[in-house]
Amino acid sequence: MLGDGDHLTCRAAKRKDQTRAVPANVVATDPLAAMAIKNARSLVADAERLKRIPGAPNSAAYVPVMIQDRVLGAMGIRNLSPDSPQFTTHHAALLSALSDYAAIALENARNLDMLRSNNS
Repeated sequence: MLGDGDHLTCRAAKRKDQTRAVPANVVATDPLAAMAIKNARSLVADAERLKRIPGAPNSAAYVPVMIQDRVLGAMGIRNLSPDSPQFTTHHAALLSALSDYAAIALENARNLDMLRSNNS
């Protein structure tokens, strides 16, 4: 999810019945992603912590997508079924490594857009 002014926009999603992620452009209301963005820190939540949130998953991990000190958005994973394993800080560390690559790709795309608009 990317921070887009005062709201989050989901740009891609993968459901458990899909083999690959698909493009999306949906305004999202995800309090866990918002928390990861606001605090600029990883967040791992287990079933006990999530039971206060209506419709929450069984387990979740979110990390901010950052370039230097600027938060671009958040990347998250969720386990929906009650018998699924809980995410750990190890999972968040792996997700954080992926978010670094996502941040680089987003920054490169923005730089390319700027170059193209300057050359037009």
